[in-house]
Amino acid sequence: MELKPQQNFARYDLHLLPNRCRILITTRQQNTRYSYRTVALEHYGLECQRCGTSSENEDDFHVHHLDHINVNSELGDHSLDNLTVLCVKCHKKYHSEMRRSSQRILGFKTIELGVHTIFQGLKQGLGLDLTDENFKDTPKRIARAYAEIFEGVATSQQEVEDILQASFPNEGGELVMAYGIRAYSMCPHHLLPVEYSVEIGYIPGESVLGLSKLARIVEILARRPVLQEQFVGDVANALMKIPGCKGAGCIASGRHYCMIMRGVNEPDVVTVTSALRGVLLDDPSAKAEFLSLARERHSD
Repeated sequence: MELKPQQNFARYDLHLLPNRCRILITTRQQNTRYSYRTVALEHYGLECQRCGTSSENEDDFHVHHLDHINVNSELGDHSLDNLTVLCVKCHKKYHSEMRRSSQRILGFKTIELGVHTIFQGLKQGLGLDLTDENFKDTPKRIARAYAEIFEGVATSQQEVEDILQASFPNEGGELVMAYGIRAYSMCPHHLLPVEYSVEIGYIPGESVLGLSKLARIVEILARRPVLQEQFVGDVANALMKIPGCKGAGCIASGRHYCMIMRGVNEPDVVTVTSALRGVLLDDPSAKAEFLSLARERHSD
């Protein structure tokens, strides 16, 4: 879809705008929706910027935000360069096209809109000054950051499957371990960070993984809002899918910022969880070897 070119009014030359628009912009009335709608219709006229349809009835048009964020907030962008006038029919088509072709982008916009709501709560509840220049693009930054931090929600299963398909033939059956894997996740209870140090191991059968792939599996499965108990279980279950794997284990030491930054405010607390599968759970000697090696790592 192409919209007609629009002049950039990021910095308004107010004396070029109608008097009514100057008043609306300079006074920044509390009724933001009325202000931006009136300013856009005054400037662009009662004509659809997509199909050219004109009318004398203002109700035949929607004023659309090009960034898809329409919030009554100091952080919202209601400038003319972010607004376009669409007839009712084109406005409906535009949103339908965006849903079909850019569902992921719209999902990010939903995150961004949610951040605006959070900021409004911080303003109303704690008096946060949203006019601070440092907050100008914070909702967009958070949406992009969350897209990266939570990427594993949509991709972890397929990525792990792809790694398992890249295993190598193997003849031995000795324990393979990887120590000190660093991974970062988010606690689903407070959406605050968790920093992990992870030890994993498995007893291969007919296949082995490249050593770097072990750390990669841990990193992929951490990129989700997931409980630590589930996280170690998911890692161990993934290792058990290596063709012929006889046993697998995962031990994670986590520093949870929901305990460090709030609540009990204990910066030195470390939470340790483990998950054992196959012979590492059922065979006492294999289990003892795995746990002994893990303990040696922590005593270094």
